[in-house]
Amino acid sequence: KLAEALREAAALAPQEEGPFGEGCSAVLSKIKRGVSDVRKAPDLLDKDVPPDSGAWEFLLRVASEKPTFAKQVWDTATV
Repeated sequence: KLAEALREAAALAPQEEGPFGEGCSAVLSKIKRGVSDVRKAPDLLDKDVPPDSGAWEFLLRVASEKPTFAKQVWDTATV
């Protein structure tokens, strides 16, 4: 779940403001569910979730443009 959500995040990160704003909440929710799965089974992170700089771009943009989601971004970054 997390790997798929991070791929969606990377695809959404460079989008213009309209599509980004419309999609960021749903993608962030998917990331949150994926992080929850990883916390239950940490070994999933190493074998199922490849690093993706686009996902970081998404998280930083969300934190910058949507301050109400800052806590979710922080919680995701701690995994």
